[in-house]
Amino acid sequence: MQLNNLTLAYLLEEIKPIVLDGFVNKIQEIGNGIFKIKIHSKQGTKDLLVTDSALFFTHYGLEVRQNPNQFFASLKKYLLNKKILSITQKDFDRVVVLELHDYFLIVEFFHKSNVILTDKNYSIIAVFKKDETKTRTLARNKPYSFPQIKGKN
Repeated sequence: MQLNNLTLAYLLEEIKPIVLDGFVNKIQEIGNGIFKIKIHSKQGTKDLLVTDSALFFTHYGLEVRQNPNQFFASLKKYLLNKKILSITQKDFDRVVVLELHDYFLIVEFFHKSNVILTDKNYSIIAVFKKDETKTRTLARNKPYSFPQIKGKN
């Protein structure tokens, strides 16, 4: 079940105080695009679980893949020990943007959920699922553009 836009907005408000100014200690793939980010913050160390339909904190010890997907190895390479400067919802859409010192980690929570790592100029460094539509291309070294908003905001 996909989160709706309003639920995502409230969820981000709830986790924002814990995530802000936290540092990425570890990124581990659970499987099928699900991964966890271990965040060290003022409230201690927390595991932020990111699935294809939601993100939330968990205290459960989940088994991780021993040979992670290349995408998650890239995330680890670029984001390890980076400070999280902000976490926002883009235009009340089901897109979450984590801003780190030199990067943006963008998570799209809709039909074909995806995770994209970009630099500060929104040039794609790594993408979980390559995709090409009429309006945008999600591939390495391409400029990232946010999905078009359908209907009224």
